[in-house]
Amino acid sequence: MFSKKVLLVGAMAFLLAACEGGDVNINANDNSVNTDNSVSNPGGGGGPSTCAAITDDEGNVIAEGTFDGISCSYDADFGSPTNPITADLTFPAGIHRMSGTLWIGENVTSGAAPQEGEGPILTLTEGTTLAFANPTDILVSSRGSQILANGTATNPITLTAQSVLDGIEADNKTQEWGGLVINGNGITNACSQAEIDGNNCHVEAEGGVAGNYGGGNNAESSGTLRFVIVRNGGFEVITDQEVNGFTLNGVGSGTVIENIQAYSNFDDGIEFFGGAASVRNFVAINVWDDSIDFANGWRGTITNALIVHSEANGNRCIEADNQGGSGNWDAEPFTYGTVNNMTCITNSGVAGARGSGEGPLMRRGT
Repeated sequence: MFSKKVLLVGAMAFLLAACEGGDVNINANDNSVNTDNSVSNPGGGGGPSTCAAITDDEGNVIAEGTFDGISCSYDADFGSPTNPITADLTFPAGIHRMSGTLWIGENVTSGAAPQEGEGPILTLTEGTTLAFANPTDILVSSRGSQILANGTATNPITLTAQSVLDGIEADNKTQEWGGLVINGNGITNACSQAEIDGNNCHVEAEGGVAGNYGGGNNAESSGTLRFVIVRNGGFEVITDQEVNGFTLNGVGSGTVIENIQAYSNFDDGIEFFGGAASVRNFVAINVWDDSIDFANGWRGTITNALIVHSEANGNRCIEADNQGGSGNWDAEPFTYGTVNNMTCITNSGVAGARGSGEGPLMRRGT
């Protein structure tokens, strides 16, 4: 059973509809929803054949999950960084326990990177839960690959940690796993125009563990995210660099992202590094660092955002940079993101683990 107090992404429709009307009403004492994501037969089968399987070109099964009557379990090498998924893969509805990082598509560090349609497609069926075993585990989609995650308000897709499924009190627990990283071929001002023109833009993703991104196609599609919850993540992969709930690296405007939620994440709720991806209906609850973060030439739009800090943690509603840290604050293209209809309920400046609760901060050339 997976029954926790969560303000679910399924509640977005009426919570965020009020944003456009000017009012948002929340009863802080009555925002719990009990969800039961347990299953007896993922996909409707009744054995290992209901779990996700990797096949070769002839359809022969190379690797698949094992079904224990409740959930499917996968070996650590199932789609690992050294053994990435290179063919289309579908996870049917139900609970899937991953023993390591799940890496979709091959990472490229030199020469031309795969473009839209040249990589594999990961399909997450509505009602799918991917639960990761280790704090260092992440879900990565490489350039040219796509994630098709189409949940519904009543049957969302959840990315979380196995510890959460196994009964940890999760409402304020973070860093139980990493998070979701999508690498695209969108434009980033971390690459020069010469590098982009020469198909040699390969920016290392934050933390150095999630591959490379960047290119010249801001219209690219990296797939679809609808009614997706990322929760209890944000592990610190190296000092002061944690994984965000949603990390969108050079993701293009052709990607459909709507009705998503970041819940109890140690680092940012959603962070954009370049590209032009847009989001409609974003909820961030109990995000310890910045709920929305964008930099490196991002040119997208967030329409309708609801942010609620916890009493003890939460940094900025928005943190925006042209380039972060000691980067080139005059780099082009300039970061020029748009946020429409945002409600941010801060903790009134309480000093937490990642800073003090604040509103939006635009800095460093953005």
